[in-house]
Amino acid sequence: MNETGPRDLDLLRRNIRDPGEDLARMAAVLKAKRQALGLRLKDMADLLGITYQSYQNYESGKAVPTLAHFIRLADLFDVSLEYLLGREKV
Repeated sequence: MNETGPRDLDLLRRNIRDPGEDLARMAAVLKAKRQALGLRLKDMADLLGITYQSYQNYESGKAVPTLAHFIRLADLFDVSLEYLLGREKV
């Protein structure tokens, strides 16, 4: 068995992203995609079957969508889950 040494851990740590940054990117992507479709926050909440406040929290980065909601959003916006999370450009 190969043990990971301190140097290997430092390399791995560089690849770990700050969850706060990911949440901010996700919120920005959700807002941009919604606006590009000309939809209101209420429209998005209705499409997902959630409250206005819940969806608003997604776009403000105060809450994270469930996996089921992520999948529905990706389908609605015709993008990948990675894109919704702000982890890929296309």
